[in-house]
Amino acid sequence: MLEDYTPPDGGYDMVYCSEVIEHVPVPATFASALAKQVRPGGHLFITTPDITHWRTPSNLQNWDAFCPPAHCLYFTPQSLKNLLEKNGLILKKKFIAFKPGMKLLFQRPA
Repeated sequence: MLEDYTPPDGGYDMVYCSEVIEHVPVPATFASALAKQVRPGGHLFITTPDITHWRTPSNLQNWDAFCPPAHCLYFTPQSLKNLLEKNGLILKKKFIAFKPGMKLLFQRPA
């Protein structure tokens, strides 16, 4: 588990986490462990479904990304930003996502 892993030499320059955080039972614990992998000055690139994306169907049962219990939690860009900022990461850039998801780049201050 990521929560049990200690990164070498203070962390990594770049951490990539794609379509994972929505599957974990305790996202706050996972986000804390994820942030600890990023060294000061390093970056985290994260993707996950976006419950508020303009292409998300209003009836969530029609959304192919809506699949509880495999997806434990859904995020908005703001809720994910808040979660990662609580763990010392700063949002640097939002990328355009044409499918109903988000692509965000965070940085740990040096």
